[in-house]
Amino acid sequence: MTPELLSTIAVPLPPGRLITSDEGGGDVQALWLSDSAASAETWKRIREQHPHTGVWPLLLDALDPNDGEFRPWGSGEVFPERMSSPADHDPADLLAQWWATYTADDEDDDMLDVKRRLAVTAPFGQTWPGLAPGPAAGADPDELASEFAQAFLIDRPQTRLGLIAAGSGAAALTVAG
Repeated sequence: MTPELLSTIAVPLPPGRLITSDEGGGDVQALWLSDSAASAETWKRIREQHPHTGVWPLLLDALDPNDGEFRPWGSGEVFPERMSSPADHDPADLLAQWWATYTADDEDDDMLDVKRRLAVTAPFGQTWPGLAPGPAAGADPDELASEFAQAFLIDRPQTRLGLIAAGSGAAALTVAG
């Protein structure tokens, strides 16, 4: 994220700052973060401009709502250097690998015994069932996203606005690190 890219947004931004990753050389400005609570209307207007600006808005919450640093976002505990693009991965392969790892008998795992592990993947057990079919086309995804953003902000009023230079919402969190 750069100041030049921020200047392409035709929406007045609330006060905020660029966040530098504390990973690596500490010179990657991973995102811009507002200093105060996000507005659903600002989020929506910036998202609508994404095709022209390349800036994707995120609604970011702190690990602890009482944390003055707004960790991990405000403290720079983001690691874009460690991330890969979602486009570089096949969802079915990733989920199948996770399934095999998670359901494997692991005598050294202190967290869950085999019965509890398999309860998480019930009724399928250790056999990966494959991807579920996608939903039928329904509501306009942009309208639905705006409705969810508004509902999220009502439930989590301390949420801040984050801005990321990303090609899509799917890529935005990986770009942020």
